Amino acid sequence: MTTGGLVRVHRGLVLAVFACTAVMSLVVAGSARATTRTLTVTSFADTDQNGVGSCSSGGSCTLREAVNQANLDTGDTISLQAGTYTLDSSYGALTLTANATLTGLGASSTIISGGNATEIMFIDAPASVSVSDMTLEDGNSGGDEGGAVLINPGASLAISSSVLSGNTSTTDGGAIEDEGTLSVTGSSMTANTGSDGGAIDLDSGTSTPASATVTGSTLSGNQATSTGGAIRVESFSSTGTGTTLTVTSSTLTDNTSGLAGGAIEDSNGGDPAQISITDSTITDNTATGVYGGGGVYLGNGATADQVVNDTIVGNKATGTGSGGGDVLLGGGVAPVFENTIVADGTALSGPDCSASVTDGGHNLDDADGCGFTAAPTGTDLVNTAPDLGPLQSNGGPTETMALLAGSPAINAGSNTGCPATDQRGVPRPQGGTCDIGAYESAPPVPGTAGASLVGAVDAVIAAPVANPDVQAGTVAFQYGTSTAYTTTTSGQALPASTPATTYAAVLSGLAPGTVYHFRVVASDPDGTVYGPDEQFTTATAAPLPPPVLPTNVFTFGKVKVSSSGKLTVSLGAPDAGSFTAKATFSVRKTVTTHKGKKKIVKHVTTTYTFGTGSVKSTGKSTVEIGISLKGSAAKELKKLGSAKVTIAVTFTPTGGVSHKQSTTVEVKRSHRGKYS
Repeated sequence: MTTGGLVRVHRGLVLAVFACTAVMSLVVAGSARATTRTLTVTSFADTDQNGVGSCSSGGSCTLREAVNQANLDTGDTISLQAGTYTLDSSYGALTLTANATLTGLGASSTIISGGNATEIMFIDAPASVSVSDMTLEDGNSGGDEGGAVLINPGASLAISSSVLSGNTSTTDGGAIEDEGTLSVTGSSMTANTGSDGGAIDLDSGTSTPASATVTGSTLSGNQATSTGGAIRVESFSSTGTGTTLTVTSSTLTDNTSGLAGGAIEDSNGGDPAQISITDSTITDNTATGVYGGGGVYLGNGATADQVVNDTIVGNKATGTGSGGGDVLLGGGVAPVFENTIVADGTALSGPDCSASVTDGGHNLDDADGCGFTAAPTGTDLVNTAPDLGPLQSNGGPTETMALLAGSPAINAGSNTGCPATDQRGVPRPQGGTCDIGAYESAPPVPGTAGASLVGAVDAVIAAPVANPDVQAGTVAFQYGTSTAYTTTTSGQALPASTPATTYAAVLSGLAPGTVYHFRVVASDPDGTVYGPDEQFTTATAAPLPPPVLPTNVFTFGKVKVSSSGKLTVSLGAPDAGSFTAKATFSVRKTVTTHKGKKKIVKHVTTTYTFGTGSVKSTGKSTVEIGISLKGSAAKELKKLGSAKVTIAVTFTPTGGVSHKQSTTVEVKRSHRGKYS
């Protein structure tokens, strides 16, 4: 740990001592220790004028008062309203010494700012803290580590659905200095600046190894004046267990370092520390110094870093004598690359890799600098362009680079070691074999089409279609008197992540006694797939009446509410088919903010999903569908006591068209937790 780190640990402890003084005064007065609670912050001021414990008295509660109160308990929840909380630099960072949860109303609504004058949070051992649905911005630690947050050894921080932006340190960790345990999930870290680790500096400089996990997140536009534009990993301890960094389903782009590792840099000093990068995209990062590694600088420890199903493309090393536009290898054990694309890197020496990596097989290099073994003796593709789309939203929580139709990376990976999903959440493999890179191409999957109710001038054609993609698509049918298929039916919506579902179209105006060819056509952003050619022959007799699709209008019966909150709905099925149900209720809340002296009142309506259910009918009969109460809805009902629940039921008759109806029932919850 650097001297700056030691100084900041001391500063955190000083604030903790103040909190402890307040605790002692409470004990002397005969007050009992506070129990775990939810502390609602009602003021944007940064003071502790009311003293520790004031947030539980029902009066005004500042964020600093809530933090100090939470340090007296274990497990308090601090609830922040919409607006900006600017910290007073004379107080310094918020220091958390006990387990706590901080929740906001969304990263675009709830903001904690350091005002470019102070850090935002210190997390001291043994605290385990979670932060969600807020933005931490404009933290400035000056010459100390961690522009926004310092996690001391033995402490942990979990960040979710949040943004860290515009934070600065002139030493390590522009946004976060992690010397304990860090997890970042579904969040973004942008425009942060530090010396080492523009966004995150991971440092095992003590006997307690540090670790960080980044999942489903975006790190972009961060800058390190030295190493690790987005993340720097460092370990100089002698404990035998070093730093670990795990990056999964994330995108690192447009980050810059002044020396090495435009996105990630491994500075381990010999401990068996390890970096694991899986299902992630690393693109358009730059190392401007003499070393290079525009994308990543890896392999500086005693344990091999693991790079699996990643897309590392278009990174740049621009410094004099720099090497490895995409990948620069340090000392220690070379990293293992498997199912990974390395392409389009630029550098003065070694456009893609500065030297040979450890080849785990099934990689793709548009040059031949990484040491991959080409087919037929090996499994890799070298001197092969990957045919990628631009970095953009292709579904999922982060931007990705799609494999274009015909890309050689499609179905060219290995199923051994391949992750269960791609970066977007698409199940792997599609088409029988995993694709190379972070993106799994997932075009629709049509089944065998068939015709029914064929008359002299009419017919119904249908086919099952599945969509494994996280992006929506369309389904249509082509038909005609030859395989030229001169007519195409109107497109029908094909939702994302849809299992095999039957789609149908009614054809009219056909010629009697004629052979017709038809096929299903399904499209999504990953491609268009045509089903096989099928045929039917219209009748030669007099024209028949138009085909009548099965009845789809159903009836509601009684709705029962069990003591556990389960809804049982009685339904009158008009025909064979399937019912699906979704129960919801809405809560209208008032949110008050201030703009100067003006008070602004907004009414926000939030819809909660009570639960879902499904049931099939075999014919005209009465069926019951059960809807179990979800945990998040139960939590809200506990606050409300009762709610009017809308039950929307859709019936899809076999071979027919869906019909949707709704009913409403009031669900009550007693103080004993029973429902009626």
